[in-house]
Amino acid sequence: MGDLNIVTENIIALAKNSKDIYGVISFGSSNRKTKDKYSDLDIFLFTSNPEKYLADENNKLLKGYLGEILSRVIVKDFVDHVMVIKLMLKDGTGLDIITVNISEFSKTRHYLFLKRHNLSGLLPNKIKKYIDNNIYSFNYFLKRGHTILYDSMNLQQIVDTILELYKQDVKDEELNLLDHKRFFNNYHQFWQGCYRFHLKLVINDPLYAKLMLDHMIKVNLIQMVNWHTLLFKDEQKDIFYYGAKLNEWCDETIIQRLYDIFPHRNIQEMRKSILNTIQLYQQLSHEISTKKNYEIINTLEQFVIKNIQLPINVNETDCQMVCSDQLTAIINDYEDVKIVLSYNAKGSKYVINALEINMIFYVDHIEKYLKEETWKNIFDDILSIVIRKSSIRNAVEILLNNGQLIQLKLENVKDLYLLKRHFYLMKGFLCSFINQRRKKYATQKIDFLKQDLKKGYSVLKDTISEADFFEAMLYKINSSEKGRLTAAMFHKNYHCFWQNSYKLMVKLYRRDFFYAIVILDHAVKKHLLEMVQWSHLDENRFTELVADIRSIKDWCANEMQDKLMLTLPHSNIEEMKRAIMNSMELYKEVSGLVSETFGIELDIALQTQVYEQANNELLKSN
Repeated sequence: MGDLNIVTENIIALAKNSKDIYGVISFGSSNRKTKDKYSDLDIFLFTSNPEKYLADENNKLLKGYLGEILSRVIVKDFVDHVMVIKLMLKDGTGLDIITVNISEFSKTRHYLFLKRHNLSGLLPNKIKKYIDNNIYSFNYFLKRGHTILYDSMNLQQIVDTILELYKQDVKDEELNLLDHKRFFNNYHQFWQGCYRFHLKLVINDPLYAKLMLDHMIKVNLIQMVNWHTLLFKDEQKDIFYYGAKLNEWCDETIIQRLYDIFPHRNIQEMRKSILNTIQLYQQLSHEISTKKNYEIINTLEQFVIKNIQLPINVNETDCQMVCSDQLTAIINDYEDVKIVLSYNAKGSKYVINALEINMIFYVDHIEKYLKEETWKNIFDDILSIVIRKSSIRNAVEILLNNGQLIQLKLENVKDLYLLKRHFYLMKGFLCSFINQRRKKYATQKIDFLKQDLKKGYSVLKDTISEADFFEAMLYKINSSEKGRLTAAMFHKNYHCFWQNSYKLMVKLYRRDFFYAIVILDHAVKKHLLEMVQWSHLDENRFTELVADIRSIKDWCANEMQDKLMLTLPHSNIEEMKRAIMNSMELYKEVSGLVSETFGIELDIALQTQVYEQANNELLKSN
C-alpha cells in the first residue's frame, strides 16, 4: 500500500515529459471520500500513440517514473469491456490505465456541439448510437468523482459539457433501465440458468455448476435487486454495477439473505444455496411484477423448483420423439436454413437425444429466427425462451416442457462468406487487403466459431457445400495450437490470477462481498481452472482440453476436484477469506507444477507479496 499522492505526482511528471500525452484524468475510489489504504489509481491517458503504451511489455516507458513494477498485464475489463493496462507496483499500489486516442476523442467536441444545438439527429442513427454509448460510458466513469491531473488540450471544457449533457437520473442509466422486455429477458435467463445448474448437480458435476454457471445466475439476481431498490426504496440511490459497494445502497435485510446464496462444498449444500437464491429472486421479481403489472410465469417457476427439490427422472425416449421430429423438420424442410452444425464434447450426430442441444444455424433471413413467434410455431411446448441479439453473434435458448434445453446460435449466411474470405486471406498472409473494420468483425466471429468447433461438431445439413471450410478451420486450429504451452500464455494467466486475487482480498477487507465473489472470484477461478487443466497435460497433449468443453469431472482428477471444492466461498466474510486463501494455496501448487513441466519461470516476488498480504489480513480478522 504505497502513497497514492507520490504515484499521482509521478504520472503527472510522465505526462509533462511526453510529447504524445495531452491529458490525464483520474477517477474511481481514489477520488471519493471512501478512499482507504487499499485504494488504487485509475486513469485515462489521452495520447496520440496508444500503441506505444500497450506495447511497452518491459515497462521501459513507465519504470523510470513509477519505480519497480511487480506485475503488468493488459486485459479487457470484465465489467466495463475496455482494454486496461493493469499494473501492480512493488509497494502494493495498483494502477489501471485506459489509453484514449486523442484523434478519436477530438471528434467528441464536434458531436457535443451538434448535440447542444439539437442537431445530432442529422447523423445516421447507427453512428449516433455508437458515439452516445461511448460518451455515456465515459460519463459513468467520471460522475462519481474525478480529477484532471494534466491538460494541454482543454479537457476541462469537454468534460464539463459531457457531465452537463449526459446527466441522468440513476434509474435512467443503461444498467438500471427497467421495462417489460428487460425484465423478462432477465427473468428467463435466471430460471433457465437455475435449471442448467440443477442438471449439472444431477450428473454429479458440482464444479461445473459453480465455476461455469453460477456467475450469470447471480448477475441476474443482483440486477433484480437494483431494480427493486430503485422502484421501492429510493429512485436516486447511487446504485453501483454488479453489486459493488452493496452496503452503501442495498437494504440490510436483502444483504443478509445474500450471504446464503453462494454454493457450498457439497451437492446438498449447493442445492440449498440455489433454492435460497430462487426464494430471494422470487420475492423481488414478484413485487416488481405486481408494481409494474407484469405477468409472472408460474408454470416455469414451479417446473424449475420442483426439479431442483426432487431428483429428476429423465425420460430420454420422450425427448427423442418430441424434439427429434421438430428439429428434423427445421433441418430438412426449411429452405432458408442452409447449414446446421451440432456441437458438443463429442460432436455426436445423435445430439438431438440429449438433454442439452447445441447447434449453429446459418440462415438467409436471420431476423425471422430472432422472433419468439417463429419458435412458438415450431415448438408447441415451450416453457421459456430467451433471444440474445448482438452485433457479433445472435442466439436463441429454449426450455421445453419435457426438460430439454435447446441452445441455438444464429448466423447469417452472408457472414459465412465474409469469414471464409477473411480466413483464406489470413492464411495466405494477405491480410493487408482486408478493410480494418471488416477484419475486426470477422476476427471476432471466427474466434467464437473456433471455440465451438473445438468442442467437436457434426454437419447435419449443408445445402451450399461449405462443410470443407469448417474442416479447414479446425485443421488450422489444431495445427497452430498443438505446440507447447508458451511463456506468454502462462504469464498472462499468472499475473491475472494474482492481481485479481489481491483486489479480491481488498474487496473482502471492505466487506464488499457480493462484487468480490460474483465478479472477482469468478475471474480468479477461471484462471485457476485453466492452470489446473494445464497441470493435467504434458507437452504432447496440449490441445486436448479447452476451458468449458467437457464436464470438469470427466477430465479432472478426483483429488484435484476435492481441492477445488475447498476454494468455493460461502456463508460469511471469514469463510470467504478462507476459501480465497485455499484458492491461492492451490494455485501456488499447480502453477509450480506447470512451470516445472513446461520449463517456465515463476514470478515469485508477485506471488509472495499477494499471498502474504492476504494471509496477514486473514490472521488479523481472526
